Amino acid sequence: MKRNKLQGGVYLFVLAVLVIIMGVSTLANAQPNGADNVNVVSSERRLTTSPQTTDAEAGNVTELKIDGTAITQHWTGFYGNVSGTITLDDAENNTMYDWQLASPRGEVYAVDSGTVSWSSLICANITHVTTEQQDYSISADNVDNITETFSQTTHPAFDVGTLSFSANECNYSLSTYVDDAADSARTFNETLLYDDTNHNIVYTALLGNDNNGFKTGTADKYDFQMLVPENGTHADTATTPYYFFVELE
Repeated sequence: MKRNKLQGGVYLFVLAVLVIIMGVSTLANAQPNGADNVNVVSSERRLTTSPQTTDAEAGNVTELKIDGTAITQHWTGFYGNVSGTITLDDAENNTMYDWQLASPRGEVYAVDSGTVSWSSLICANITHVTTEQQDYSISADNVDNITETFSQTTHPAFDVGTLSFSANECNYSLSTYVDDAADSARTFNETLLYDDTNHNIVYTALLGNDNNGFKTGTADKYDFQMLVPENGTHADTATTPYYFFVELE
């Protein structure tokens, strides 16, 4: 009987340890978290251009070549830097220990819904993109539609929580400009993912570390640059709230 009791005690102890290990393993599976703070440093748009003139002379017919620039009605850009901390907290955010990140790695996510099922993320496909275009009143004929904008089919490998996306797995990516021009090095990558549970596209920008940004010169150092859609057509003055999540490594 004593031996049986001892065996039973050992069994219960081992079972308890396994339960604890399983619980810790489940909790340790990191996933993106809502950004603690999102502070607007500045927000700008292109200035209007003064009209150019040419002389009109009676009796003449004059061939003109006119160049112009129009501000997109379908996109808004976000860029900036990320600071963060990896922490060991309890459920009340009491910290046992933390690690300050001087050079954060990971991703910034923007989505027009406050709820994301991170385990349900997949690569966005043409059906998802078409629906998104309709939701934001973007015509397939627009040169700045989503398919034309996210036209690159290659991207680096990256992880989202417990999910891994291999290099070039997704079909819709872009790289924003560096020094006011297209960037062949693709410093700032953004890829379209889709939440298959909540039916939302998740705009996913990979974090860099103080990379030269879209402004001319080298004084602008940013960790990310990204585009998200917005309906600016037909005198639509309503704005769209975007929710920002960040995953730090």
